[in-house]
Amino acid sequence: MPTMTVDLSAIKDNARAVKTILNGAKLCAMVKADAYGHGIAETAAALRDTADCFGVAAAREAFLLRDGGVDCDILVVAPVEERAAREAVRRGLILTVACGGDLDLTERAARAERKPARVHIKADTGMRRLGVDNIAEFESILRRAARSEWMRVEGVFTHYATSDTGGEYLEYQYGRFAEFLAAARRAAGEGLCGDLARHGACSGAILRGRRYHMDMARAGLLLYGCCPSPDLADTVELRPAMRVTAGIAQLKRCRKGDAVGYGNAYVCPRDCLLAAARIGYGDGYMRSLSNRGFGSARGVRCPVVGNVCMDTTLFDVTNVTNIGYTDTVTVLGDGVTADELARACGTISYEILTSFHGARVKREYKRELRIEK
Repeated sequence: MPTMTVDLSAIKDNARAVKTILNGAKLCAMVKADAYGHGIAETAAALRDTADCFGVAAAREAFLLRDGGVDCDILVVAPVEERAAREAVRRGLILTVACGGDLDLTERAARAERKPARVHIKADTGMRRLGVDNIAEFESILRRAARSEWMRVEGVFTHYATSDTGGEYLEYQYGRFAEFLAAARRAAGEGLCGDLARHGACSGAILRGRRYHMDMARAGLLLYGCCPSPDLADTVELRPAMRVTAGIAQLKRCRKGDAVGYGNAYVCPRDCLLAAARIGYGDGYMRSLSNRGFGSARGVRCPVVGNVCMDTTLFDVTNVTNIGYTDTVTVLGDGVTADELARACGTISYEILTSFHGARVKREYKRELRIEK
């Protein structure tokens, strides 16, 4: 069984580093997708003294937090499903309105609960995914929501498509968002709503400058110790929080010319020693790492050889001195980074972190006791 070890002190330290960069702007800690694979309940507990609110993608994730005793603000960044809308209103979640239909659904749920819904209105400034992309429509939705006795408009936000890479399109979206904010100010100036929280920065934009921070920033990847872009790596000191290891099922000596694994995808170029590690794509170790990935055993890098199987992956451990069945292969951590694995198989670090899943991956938590000075 593979073991994932999550260092909660690293997540805390990363959050503090982000908080320092924000310099007064609020921190919305994104814990969607089970806290990027790190465990939503444990991560939220670790961040309770640092995060100003939590961000999730689905109401059911927010319900898990509420059930676990999280009573601070929780922002659901995607439109809520109708079946969850009433409970979301009842439990005081901040809901996203991304179109007129969302406004209708949320207002119905609030009226049924006899409780005003807390909402942030999302502007689509160029992501082309969710949000109102027309300023006149945005202003109309905002005004209608502000006039409703069952809606409490608390914020407006957007999402940047190229904050990882920066460039002209990020500047275009930033300027476009300013136009939406002007519409919000008009409504506020007429007394339809109070001060609205403005936010657009995710991890990449957080590192690209204070002007993107506004009133709040939504940090995700940074909290878990990964930088969204190589050109930003020197702007913040982070500690990866996740380590994944697998035991060794068998050590096998192979001769030069021996074919290895399904499809004979690898032929040994020399006599070698292979370790069959107890992890495969059934545990989230991607098959695209076949003949491209690498692990670490006793501090020595070991390449993946052959095709990754559902339950087992073969590593070349020829250069590892005195390796035995009590050793493990580290597939993430100990110098094997999510960024490197992502490059090896043509994906992004987000997918690497969220891929380890299922009943066979044992999750443990490292809680470092620190004495604050």
